Amino acid sequence: MSPSLMEFEGFYYDGKSPTRHPVKLRLNPQHLHLIFPDQPLLSWPYSGLRMTRTGSDGPIRLERFISKNEVTPRLVVIEDPEFLAEAHRVAPGALGSFLAPPQRRNLRRALIVLALVLIPPLFFGIWKFGLPVLSDTFAGNIPVAWEEKLGETVYESMFQPPLKEPPPELREALDAISKRLLTAVPKQPYQFHIYVHPGNMVNALALPGGTVVVFQGLINATETPEELAGVLAHEYQHVLLKHSTRGIIRQVAVTIVLAAMLGDSNSALAAILETAGALEALNFSRGM
Repeated sequence: MSPSLMEFEGFYYDGKSPTRHPVKLRLNPQHLHLIFPDQPLLSWPYSGLRMTRTGSDGPIRLERFISKNEVTPRLVVIEDPEFLAEAHRVAPGALGSFLAPPQRRNLRRALIVLALVLIPPLFFGIWKFGLPVLSDTFAGNIPVAWEEKLGETVYESMFQPPLKEPPPELREALDAISKRLLTAVPKQPYQFHIYVHPGNMVNALALPGGTVVVFQGLINATETPEELAGVLAHEYQHVLLKHSTRGIIRQVAVTIVLAAMLGDSNSALAAILETAGALEALNFSRGM
């Protein structure tokens, strides 16, 4: 290489035969000049070149198609790794970002490492602090009619076929307990409805908009109406404080954030449309 002339040694293939021809390469801001010992000089505009390379330290291959009908391109092979840095210095960006010098590759590696270090705590901060604030703010502004529709959607996704109406005497007792509980909050906006699940699980859960599901096992485990009223009061508080609505919003937000980080727009859309995917956030047991 002659530094004053910015020349590099290489080999040229004409695309017609496997014979390689020694060539010197001279860089200038507009063209790459190919200088042969026994042929006329060729000038290749940078815009018509394509580079391929095996690994980060393999020979540099510059290809050029003269016409669209060509199957095999003309090719120059350069083994001097300094060619990349010199090409970037003489004609910055002219050969494309794939011909970035080693310094830029090192910068990219450093940025990747930095991202791997910073993204986990950043995501944790969003999940721990940002999403709760977002879900609380959003849930506080959702109309009751939307919550009721959301509750219906979740109920239908959880219980198919729909739960049967309990015996008249049990329905009458549940309605009486509900009426007594709601006298303490006369201005609350929800229309509460209690469903009875025939399962033996000792549990109850609250859905958005005033839907409460009580398992038969819990009813059987209570010895007095007051005990059952205490459980229902607990579930009513979940509805009045929008716990289940916040849980769904937070679950959807986590899915959207993850999908955005992974570049998966389909998952983000599915998270918004399929709110039933957050059902675990709704399962407020008696232990809460």
